[in-house]
Amino acid sequence: MNGPSEYLKSCWWRLVCRGRDGVNRLRFGAAGPLAAECLYIDPLQVRHFIESRVTRHDTGRVLAGDWDDKRQPIDALPKIAICNRHFAEGLSWEAAGAYEHMAKLLQKKKAPDGCRNMEDVHRRYAALDDFYARLQQGAPYLTKQALGGKRRLREEGGVYIHVGHDGALLFGKRGCHRLAIARLLKLPAIPVQLGVVHAQAVRQGLLQQLRSTSAELAARHVQTTKAVSPGGQNVSH
Repeated sequence: MNGPSEYLKSCWWRLVCRGRDGVNRLRFGAAGPLAAECLYIDPLQVRHFIESRVTRHDTGRVLAGDWDDKRQPIDALPKIAICNRHFAEGLSWEAAGAYEHMAKLLQKKKAPDGCRNMEDVHRRYAALDDFYARLQQGAPYLTKQALGGKRRLREEGGVYIHVGHDGALLFGKRGCHRLAIARLLKLPAIPVQLGVVHAQAVRQGLLQQLRSTSAELAARHVQTTKAVSPGGQNVSH
């Protein structure tokens, strides 16, 4: 934490999440989603992203309507495409368009991806290369709680995944590089942060089905984690 104000924000946010958990439990019983809930998924099952106003602050919310209808192929996202060009096609980060893309984001946002200048950008992409190499060598993909301990609520800050009305895993455009790398390496499972869940998916038991699959994937993930040396921590991004 960076001081009292950050601590108070963290406490407030945890209260919001606990309140949302309680409301969901009253509405849906044990089938209700949890804010920042951790699910294990096969990253290759995430084929689409959605354009919406939903943010990380909406984690664990249950929404009806057509918010999940406007799906687009995940490879159309700039950061995903850049990772594909760099890791799969062998282009440098510069040739792949990473630096140009981040330079544009720096003009629009205060600190995109935690970067305040191009020096930060270069360090970040060097860290991504290291992250990819360690995973490729067999290091486990760690949960956010494993990385941040008690400071994090469940999988808060993880790859952000919504659940559509049909149970589809829809990318929420948070954690682009991590998801791209997991897909390129064909990792069997990664932990993700639950985003928004469509009301139909809750009522029809589709979220519960995802939880059952998650439990199976998590068990395999734990076995793999015990079998290999971590080789350092995941990059925080």
